[in-house]
Amino acid sequence: MIDIPYLSMTLDQIKNGDRKILKELYAAHRDAFGTWARKIYQLDDDMISDIYQRAFTALYFNIKSGKLDHLSSSIRTYLFAVAKNLIREHFKTSSRIESLDIESKSVEQVDVSMLSRYENDDRKAFVSKLLSKIGEPCKTVLQLYYFKQYSMEAIAN
Repeated sequence: MIDIPYLSMTLDQIKNGDRKILKELYAAHRDAFGTWARKIYQLDDDMISDIYQRAFTALYFNIKSGKLDHLSSSIRTYLFAVAKNLIREHFKTSSRIESLDIESKSVEQVDVSMLSRYENDDRKAFVSKLLSKIGEPCKTVLQLYYFKQYSMEAIAN
């Protein structure tokens, strides 16, 4: 059961800058939030700490700005709802980043393979052009050694 007068008084205290009530609220819900986030979303401690801090900051600024002047639920329920939205936003963003990383890696691999193919084709054309300018027997010796990979001893025989 929600104690509406207490809740209203708590919101007013925060709005008026009462740091003590703010610290008490922060500490009162931190461990429960950590347990909940770890169990439901399998978050690590750093992420839990970050999300809780951001959710609590949002709660504070919503109270201070007047956006939140009454609650039909407990502060804890409100805080966890804000955190749940932040967690969902985090997962959306991280999955987009992962998919972008995967796409960029595959694009890089395609670009590298295409570049290698063009470089090889260019080299082959360049070598063929140079070989056409070389006379015999040099041309045959180079072709046997580099293209057919004969040893110099085999070529000499």
